[in-house]
Amino acid sequence: MFAIAAVTALLLRATQPSAALTADPGHPLTSSWLVPVLLGIGLATPLPVLRWRALARLVTVAVRTLAAPAAALSAMVLAANSGVVEQPTGFVKAALIGCYWAVLAFTALRLCSLVARVAAAAAMPTTGRLRAALLLIGTGLALAAGQSLFAIVGTAPGGGSVTVMLVLGLLAAATIRAGHDLRPDRTA
Repeated sequence: MFAIAAVTALLLRATQPSAALTADPGHPLTSSWLVPVLLGIGLATPLPVLRWRALARLVTVAVRTLAAPAAALSAMVLAANSGVVEQPTGFVKAALIGCYWAVLAFTALRLCSLVARVAAAAAMPTTGRLRAALLLIGTGLALAAGQSLFAIVGTAPGGGSVTVMLVLGLLAAATIRAGHDLRPDRTA
């Protein structure tokens, strides 16, 4: 689930600005597909055990897992705001864009691995919570794919907007399918 959320976040970052999926505060309905996705992520999140030793282990694991991405993100922000390269062109521009996406992908991977690593220090969600989380995330992604489809209809769609719609639809289908696989009659 967290890998799907990471892929979705990277996909949305790649398509920004996208009036079809995210909007300014004056148009909140455009972002309403995020509500079930965020609720699903909340349901799937392992809960910390409220004991000092478990909380200390959780903090230690989080710091160790996220130290490198935090340093990479900090270096990227410092480099971007340093003014050393004002208008990059050619190879420098390609290298900077490649580094940017590499840092975002690395951060997404480390966040996913954090969820796996906190298992020893957290209460993992029940099968029922996981099923509900998967179905909520899948519903949100299906809504996003539908919104993308409606944005494409009646316009001259670009390759990027069709790709985003298809990827969101595939992620929705896979997530909903996984949620159905966790039905009580299938997990017994």
